[in-house]
Amino acid sequence: MRAWERSWMHRFTAHFGHRATFIWLVSMCWVSMGLIILIGNQPPVDHLFHTYLPIPIRVAFWVVPAVLSSVFARSSYEWFAFPLLSLPAAERLASYWVGAGFSMVDPTRARWVAWELAGRGMAYFVVILVMWLVATWPNPITIDFGPGFNDDGDEEGFG
Repeated sequence: MRAWERSWMHRFTAHFGHRATFIWLVSMCWVSMGLIILIGNQPPVDHLFHTYLPIPIRVAFWVVPAVLSSVFARSSYEWFAFPLLSLPAAERLASYWVGAGFSMVDPTRARWVAWELAGRGMAYFVVILVMWLVATWPNPITIDFGPGFNDDGDEEGFG
C-alpha cells in the first residue's frame, strides 16, 4: 500500500465520495472568504460593483451558499450544491468583467487596469469550470486497496 492511500484524506474521500469531499473543501474556502471580507476593511473600488455592497451582504453571499452546500453534500440534493457554490464566484466574475469593460471606456484609467480586472474575472471563471467538472464526475468511486485490505483501506483483522 502506498503512503497516500493510508492518509486520512484518502480514507475520508473513499468513505464519503470525492464530490462530497470537494463540496466540503470549497465550502470551507468560501466561509474563509466571508471571514476575510468581515475582518478586512476594504474601501469600494471604482467599477467593481461587489465592493459597493454592504459588508454583511457580501459576507452572507459567500457564507450562506457554503453552509447550504455542506448540508446538501451527502443528500439526494447533492446536485444543488454545485450551483450554490458557483453563485459567489459568478458574482465576482460578473463584477470583474463589467469593471474591466467600464475601465476600458474610462479615459482616466490606464488600460492595464482593465486587463488586470479581466484576468481576475478569468480566475473566477476557471473556479466555476472546475466546480462543474467535479459535478460531472461519476460518484461513488471504487478504490481497489489490494489483497488483505477491506473497503475502508484497513488491514483485514486489524479493525
